[in-house]
Amino acid sequence: MTIVALSVMLIVITILYHSSFKEVERRLLESAFSHATLIDSIARSNIEHHSFGDSEHTRRFPDPFTHTIEEVKDGLAPQHGSSEITLAKRSGDNIEFIIRQKSSRRYEPFPTSFSSPLAEPMRQALSGNTGTLVGLDYRNTKVVAAYHPIPTHNLGIVVKIDINEIRAPFISAAVISTVAAFFLILAGGLITHNISGKIINEIQKGRRRFKNIFDNTEVAIFDEDLSEIYRRLEDLKERGITDLRTHLAENEQFTWNLAASIRVRDANNAALKLFDADSFNELSDNIDKTFGHNAIGIFINELCTIWDSGDKFRSEASVRTLKGTNIDTIISFQIPKHGDDLRRIPVSIIDVTENKRNEMALRSSEHHSRMLFEESSTGLALCKMDGSLVDVNPAYANIIGRDVEETLKLSYWDITPERYAEQERKQLEQLNTSGRYGPYEKEYLHKDGSLRNVRLQGRLLNRGNEQLIWSSVEDITKQKRAEEKIRASEAKLKNLVDNLSAGIVVHAPDTSITMSNNRASELLGLTIEQMMGKTDIDPAWHFIDKDHQPLPLESYPVNLVKSSDTTLKDMLVGVNKPGHEKTVWVLVNGFPQTDENGELQEIIISFVDITDRIEAEERILVLAQAVEQSPESIAITSVEAEIEYVNEAFSVVRSRSQLRIGRRRRLSRTNRLRFAIHGGQRKQHRLPARRCDWAESTRSSLG
Repeated sequence: MTIVALSVMLIVITILYHSSFKEVERRLLESAFSHATLIDSIARSNIEHHSFGDSEHTRRFPDPFTHTIEEVKDGLAPQHGSSEITLAKRSGDNIEFIIRQKSSRRYEPFPTSFSSPLAEPMRQALSGNTGTLVGLDYRNTKVVAAYHPIPTHNLGIVVKIDINEIRAPFISAAVISTVAAFFLILAGGLITHNISGKIINEIQKGRRRFKNIFDNTEVAIFDEDLSEIYRRLEDLKERGITDLRTHLAENEQFTWNLAASIRVRDANNAALKLFDADSFNELSDNIDKTFGHNAIGIFINELCTIWDSGDKFRSEASVRTLKGTNIDTIISFQIPKHGDDLRRIPVSIIDVTENKRNEMALRSSEHHSRMLFEESSTGLALCKMDGSLVDVNPAYANIIGRDVEETLKLSYWDITPERYAEQERKQLEQLNTSGRYGPYEKEYLHKDGSLRNVRLQGRLLNRGNEQLIWSSVEDITKQKRAEEKIRASEAKLKNLVDNLSAGIVVHAPDTSITMSNNRASELLGLTIEQMMGKTDIDPAWHFIDKDHQPLPLESYPVNLVKSSDTTLKDMLVGVNKPGHEKTVWVLVNGFPQTDENGELQEIIISFVDITDRIEAEERILVLAQAVEQSPESIAITSVEAEIEYVNEAFSVVRSRSQLRIGRRRRLSRTNRLRFAIHGGQRKQHRLPARRCDWAESTRSSLG
C-alpha cells in the first residue's frame, strides 16, 4: 500500500513538475518576447531622435545605442532567486554581455566565446532564433531559458531560471513522500503553486514596468497586430500572385479591406497626444479619420515590404489628428522573421512637421542665397586650403575671362602670378590666426594673358570636417587705370603749378592749408611744413598793409574771402619776413570754391610779386619831389615843343599865360613830370597838384 501510495505520489509529483515546467517555459518565452519587442521599439525611436539632432537627447547621450541601454537598465526590475535577464551582442567571435539583471545586483558584462558550449541560450538569440531550451548558461549552470533576437543593434535577450530551483521543491517532496505521502502530495502542490506564482509575479512586474516605459516614452508608439495581414498575404502567394504591388493597385477595395484587418492593440500617451485623442478607445474607434492624402500608397509600400520579407519598414506619411490638423510624420517598425511574431508589432510615429517646415524654409533660404550668389556683381569663390576651387559665381569667372565650368578646373594658384607668393603666404598666416584675411590688392592672370587688378578679402569656413576659404573678389582694373590717369594728371598739374610765377595756396573751409606751390613758399618766406601747420612759424612773421601797418588776422586774404564768400581782387599786401630787411609786396587775388549745394569746399589764394614796381614808384615819388623843390628852373616839353611840365622855380620867373602850355590844360605839373619820366605812359597814381602863376623865363632845362 505504501508502495502504491508512494508510486501515486511520485507520479503526481512528476505530473506537477512537468506541468510547472511547461508553465515556466511559456512565461519565460512570453517575457522574452515582450522585452525584446519593447527594447527594439525603444532602440528605433532613439535612432530617429538622434537622426533629427534632438538637442535634449544628444546632449544627455552620445549615441542611440547608449541611450537605449540606459533606458533598459532603468526599466529592468530586480529578479528573485535564480531568475535572470541578460542582454548581449556579438563582438567578433565573442558574446559580449551588456546587461545582466539578477536579484538586486547588476554585474559587469564579461565576454564568452561564441563557439563555447556555454551561454547556449544567448548564442541562439544572437543567431536570430526564438524559443526555449534547457542547457548550460555562461556560468556552466543548467538553466531553463527563453531567448529572442532584437534586430536593432543586433542584440539578443535571454530570460532564464536555474533548473535546480524548479526541481528542488519536487525532489524534497519526493524524499518527504516516504514519510507522509498525503502531506507530500499536498506540500508538493502548494510548493509548485508558490514557485510558479513567484515566477509569474516577477514576469508580470517586469511587464508592468515595461508598460510604464511604453506609456511614458516621448515617441508615439502603436502596438499593432499584423498577423491577419500576414495570413492573407500567404493566401495570395498560394493563389499564384507574384506582383503584389500591381495586384493591390488594381484591387483598391481589397487593399482597404487589408488595412481594416490591422488590429491596434494599444497606443501610448505620446500617440494619444499626437492625434489629439482623450483615450485609446476614442483613437481606435476613429483610426480611419487619421489617414492622410496618400494613405493607400503608403500602406501598399508597407505590404510590399512584408511580402518581400524586408527587415524594416520606414516611410514619411502625412496624417490627420482627430481635430483635423495635418501633420507630417515618419512611420517605422521592425518586421519579424516569423509570421507568428506579427501579433504584436510596435510601430513608432515621429512628428516631423516642424522639421519639414524648417527644411522648406532652409531650402527657400538656400535658393535665395544661391540666386544672390549667382547674380552678385562681386566675384565670390569657395576654395579648399590647397587652392582648388569648389564653387565660383559668374562674376568671379568673368574677372579672369572664363565661364564657371572652365574656372572650376583651375586652382587659385593657376591665376595668381608667382611674384605674389610671399604676400599670399602672409595672408594665409593671417587666415589661420584670425579666421579672416584681407582686404588686400593683387593681380589675377586673365585668359588672354593680361593682368587684372583685384581687391580680395575672406574668411575661414568649416564644412563638416573640412576647412574651406570663402572669398569676395572685386575687379578694380578700371579703377586702378583711372587712378593712374588721375595721378599722371595731378603730377602734370602740380608741375605746372610749381612752375608758375605766381604763388598759389589752397585752404580748406577751416582755412587750414591743404596745398601750396614752391613760389608761394618763396614769396611768403615759409616752408611747406610751416604753411601746413607741421612746424612752428616765427611770431615776427606777419602781413602788412600799404601803410606798413600789421594786418589783423581777420583781414588776412583767406579770412576776407571766407567771411564775404566773394572774390578778392588786387589786394596789396606786404610780407614781413623775419631776417629780411626788405618787405615783399604782393598783389593778392582769391576766390571760394563751392560744391553743387553751395557748400564751401576750398579757398584758393594767389600771390603775384610786385615788389619791383612798388619800389620803382617810390623812387619816382622821390625824384618828383626833388625836381619840384629844385631851385633851378626846369621845364619839360613834347616833341612838338609844347610845354608839358615846369617846376616851382620856373613858374616864378614866367607867368602861366606867357608860357602858353598847349591850347588846353593837359596835366598838373607833377603828373606831367611823371608822364614824361614814364615815357608817355599815364599812371594811375596822383600827386596833389599845386596852383601857381606862370612867368616867362629866359632859362630852360628843356631837352
